Amino acid sequence: MKHLVILSTVAILLFLSFHTVAYPANSHPQTIFGVRPTVEQFKAEILRADLVIRARVTEILFHRGGNHADEDVRIQVLKVYKGKLTSTCLCIRIEIYWHWAWDETGTPNLPRVGDEVILPIEVIPVRAGSSPPDGQDLYYIVPFYYSVEKDGQVSSIFDFPPEMGTHTATVEQFEILISKALKKSRPSRRRYELGTVLFTDDFDDGSLAGWTFLEGTKIRQPHKTGAFIWRDAVGYLWVGPETIQDPELEFHVARDSKTGLFHGERHSTPIEFGIVNGRLRLRSHHYLHHITALTGDPEWTNYQIDVDMWKFRESPHPNGPTDYRKFGAYGRVFIPNFPFTQGEHSFIAVEIGNYANYDVSERTWGDSAFQIRCKYPEPVYLERDPSRILRYTQILDYIGFPVPEATKMHLTARFTGHYVEGWIDGKKILDGEIPDDHPGVETGRIALWTFETFAEFDNLKITQLVEVD
Repeated sequence: MKHLVILSTVAILLFLSFHTVAYPANSHPQTIFGVRPTVEQFKAEILRADLVIRARVTEILFHRGGNHADEDVRIQVLKVYKGKLTSTCLCIRIEIYWHWAWDETGTPNLPRVGDEVILPIEVIPVRAGSSPPDGQDLYYIVPFYYSVEKDGQVSSIFDFPPEMGTHTATVEQFEILISKALKKSRPSRRRYELGTVLFTDDFDDGSLAGWTFLEGTKIRQPHKTGAFIWRDAVGYLWVGPETIQDPELEFHVARDSKTGLFHGERHSTPIEFGIVNGRLRLRSHHYLHHITALTGDPEWTNYQIDVDMWKFRESPHPNGPTDYRKFGAYGRVFIPNFPFTQGEHSFIAVEIGNYANYDVSERTWGDSAFQIRCKYPEPVYLERDPSRILRYTQILDYIGFPVPEATKMHLTARFTGHYVEGWIDGKKILDGEIPDDHPGVETGRIALWTFETFAEFDNLKITQLVEVD
C-alpha cells in the first residue's frame, strides 16, 4: 500500500502526445575539443581525487588502442600534490573516453615510456572484478590525465578551454592551480537523524497511482559542423505509458488488460513495466531504452531513500546487449518540462552500473559496479561518452561490486546538504559531494530506474532527515 504524508497524491499521467523542447539547429558546437574542463571543474576533479601526482611512465604492461583504449603502466612518482604513498613506483590504469570524434581527428595516443604526466588518481579497494594490475592490493584508476610537454606546457588529449590557457602555459602555473584547488573550502558536514516518513509504497495494491514516468527521446540524425560530425544520440528513449508514437523508432507501448503490465518492443527486444506480485518491475533489454519511474515533491531536500532491489538475468539476444546491470535510485531529480525530456533533466544517482562512466573498456569491473553518478542537464545531441568528456556526467564515488542474480539487495541513499551516501544491506560504501552548480544541490524528486536491465523494486520508503544540533 501507499502512504503519503507531505506529498499530495498525484494520479499517474497518461499523455497522448509528446511535448518537445525547442533546440536551434545551430546549437551543436563545432567540436568537443577545447571546451572542458573549466577552471572550476578542474578544481572539483582535483578535490575529488584520492591522489594527485606528477610522474614519469617507465614501462607499459598492457596496451589496447582503438575505441575505449586503455593501458596499464608503471610510473615513477616525481612529486605528490595530494595524498600519501607507500611506494614511489605504482602501476596505474589510464583510459580514453571514446567518441566518433576520433573519426575526424585520429585516435590519440595514450602516454608512452618516458612521458611525464600529471595524474588525478582514484584509489579503489578490491571488491569485485579483475585483480589490480602488477600484483597490487588496490586499483589506481586515471579517468583523465594531463601531459607535461618538453617545452614546459601542460596539455590534454581533449585540449583546454581558453580560460585554462594561463594555467597551462607552464607546469609551474598548472601546479599553482592545483594548489589553489586543494585550498578550496568545502561545505560543512552536519549530523542528521531520521524524521518524518514522507512516502512509502510496497506496491501490494497493484497500482501506479502516485508515480509518473519520465518520457522522451533524443534526435536521431548526424549533424556536421565544419569538418566535425556529431554522431547524435540515435534513438535514445525514456519509456513511459504513452511514449512518443514515432514510426522511425518502430516503438509503441501498450497496456495488457489482463496483467496490467505495459509492454513495448523494438527490434525484437522487450520493454516491460508495471506491478508484478507486489513489486515494481522495470525491464529494459534494448541498449537505447531508459525506464524511469518518478515520485515525490520537487521541494524535498534532505531525505533518505530505502528500497529493496532484485536483478534478473536476460537471455542473450542478437539485437540487444548481453546482460548489463544498470539500475537503482535517483535523488534530487530536476525536470524542467516535467515529465518530458530530451536530456535536459538532471539527478544524482545511487546505482548499480558502470559502463561509459569509469571503466569505459569494461576490463576492470565490467558492468558490476556501485556508483554515485551526477548528471547535469544535457544538450539534446549529446551521447553518454562525450557527456563524460564535457563533464555533463560526473562520477562522485564508485567501487567494483558483485551483483547477485534474483537476490534481494537493500539500497539506502542519503541526501544531506551537498553530500550523498550510498549503502547496500546496511553498510555504507559510497560517499560523494554534489557540485555547487548542480540543479539538485539542494532539492528534488526521487526516482527508480533501469537501463538495459531487468530489475524489480519493493518496500520503498522516503524519510526526511532532520539536522541534529
